[in-house]
Amino acid sequence: MKRILWLLLLLSASLPAQRTERIVSYDLRAALNGRTGTIAGVLTVALDRTTARREPLAFAVPRQWEIAAVRDHENETVDLERSSAEQTGLPVVRIDEPEDADTVRLTIEFTARFDSSRFAGAFITSNELFLPCTDSLGWLPLFGAVDAGRVSFELTSDGEMSFFAAVPLDSQATERGVRCSFSAAAPVQFSEVFTLAGIVRPVRVSNAGSDSLSPVTFIIPPTGFDRQYAEAVCRQLSDAASFFSARTGKHPGPGVTYVIAGNASGAPEAVEFNGTIFHRGSPAYSRFDSASLHRFGYNHWLLETARRFVPVTADSTSFFDDGFASYLVHRFLSERFPAQVQQERINAIANTLTFFPQPPVNAGHRTPLNTDAIVAYRGRYILLMLEYLLGTPAFDSVIVRMSQRFSAEPASFEVFRQLCEEEYGTPLGWFFDQWFRRSDAPEYVMQWSHARTPRGMSVVTVTVEQRGVQFRMPLPVHFTFGRRTIVKRILAEQHRQEFTFVFPTPPSTVELDPQYTVLRWLLELRISAHARTALQYLTIARDIENAEREAQYTLQLDPNNSTGSAPLVYFVLGNCAAAKGEPVKAKEYFQKTLTFGAAAEMEQYKLLSLLRTANLLQAEGKQEESAALYRRVIADGMADPLLYEHAIIKAERRLQTPAGNSEDQWFALP
Repeated sequence: MKRILWLLLLLSASLPAQRTERIVSYDLRAALNGRTGTIAGVLTVALDRTTARREPLAFAVPRQWEIAAVRDHENETVDLERSSAEQTGLPVVRIDEPEDADTVRLTIEFTARFDSSRFAGAFITSNELFLPCTDSLGWLPLFGAVDAGRVSFELTSDGEMSFFAAVPLDSQATERGVRCSFSAAAPVQFSEVFTLAGIVRPVRVSNAGSDSLSPVTFIIPPTGFDRQYAEAVCRQLSDAASFFSARTGKHPGPGVTYVIAGNASGAPEAVEFNGTIFHRGSPAYSRFDSASLHRFGYNHWLLETARRFVPVTADSTSFFDDGFASYLVHRFLSERFPAQVQQERINAIANTLTFFPQPPVNAGHRTPLNTDAIVAYRGRYILLMLEYLLGTPAFDSVIVRMSQRFSAEPASFEVFRQLCEEEYGTPLGWFFDQWFRRSDAPEYVMQWSHARTPRGMSVVTVTVEQRGVQFRMPLPVHFTFGRRTIVKRILAEQHRQEFTFVFPTPPSTVELDPQYTVLRWLLELRISAHARTALQYLTIARDIENAEREAQYTLQLDPNNSTGSAPLVYFVLGNCAAAKGEPVKAKEYFQKTLTFGAAAEMEQYKLLSLLRTANLLQAEGKQEESAALYRRVIADGMADPLLYEHAIIKAERRLQTPAGNSEDQWFALP
């Protein structure tokens, strides 16, 4: 019976569901040409068809592939006919009438042409490559399967590139370059074998020879990643792994290897398999700044390390994942850099509380509205408050018991509450109802006075008023007497309460929770919260009307820019104008960001506004003007590449691969 292979060129972005095939063997033999960015060779695959011999066999072909020929087990060329459908842009190969044999063996001759931009998801250059093999990105046809009974590959290169994968590769020098290979007679995950990075003359930085509980290794390009920075991060991650292990009772494992390849197209996204983490490069790593190690909001290396110690989750809640990891990082940095704690708590409050509608933490489900970060910030603060409420030793015991209890099953709020109550000694329903099932926060106003008693003692009266929704929460009150501070704990649970304390002498100052142990609204953050809300309406909800309303309200509340929020406000208004097709007004708003002072967290929006102005100029065909602005963004941003990372990356990408503007970019997170 003659078999026909149909090549369907489908036009949408999604691939129709593929039936998963059981792959008996999967063998790739190919040659890499770094100068042309191509991989050419032969893929031989054997598929078990015993359960579906009468069903059509279909598999996706990666976009980069050009198929020269397909042959059967008798080396007979199978005819290819091309037709188009209207659903996906990915080619799909289908055998219309498969043979009745239990196993179908196909040999596919191909040439794959890859992007030369280091910003691309998969790319090949003469000095570097990254070829991911994940659910969302793949450079090989996998027939809907995740593994095969036997897997092997051999890749030859015409240069001196070193190759890295999550499995051990056999690399040998040849007369013309390098040959790397892998073979396994037992099932192995395709993602572990075929996620490949390549670097010419890589530099290896490691603390594997130290007494570290968890060795860390960085494999970095010879340029673009500062070696001193890599060495410092190695030391910090090893220290952190020991710290996290002591707090959770979890062993950190055999160690971690980071392979750095390419440039990030935005926030760095890591791909991890069994302790090997493929990580995109960034201008933030191009120079060493010791301050970068203790800047809580920018140390994603620590966050990735902490995720190895969180309770097992079903990936349905960001509280037990991002929230717990963020809490562990905060604990670690607070002990190593205690002088930073107060300011970082204020930053955490600012990132947690806005007027944007937020889901409660116990909802926790990841949503297309990208509210994970909001829940993660709030989750971190809830854990910090539980640590304060129970006491650090008792809460550490809860964390260890959580790790033991959920070593192989998804974590649950119910068991977590039960463990907390066992350590606390009384029910905590009031705490969990407030912080896990509600998305608001309290606001406190305190006043104090003192009077002398007939015996010369000082009676201090502390009045605490709650504004808005009432919460029940213990709060620390700090009384300062010269160089001595006495801390008392009060229980705020009513709209207005008075508390009386007696001291031998009157205090010089009385402060309500000066270390910000409790998540609450701060008067100085309310105005800037409207600016951050405007950004969330724009980027999360794509709601121009509410974004503009919040931005304009911020300007009314703070006409003199006392909060330093103006750059963010005008950045939002500029994006709104651009999205509505008003480029002149958009450029006026972006220009205004440069005329105002900015709070530290708002400073980046000045450079991002320059970037957006360059985007508009490029859309108008003013290539030289836009290129000059992109270069200015890069030059100015390198003064603090960690802070201006996203602006630099976007400017570099536009200079390397010019592209037209799209409506989506005005709603994109900066």
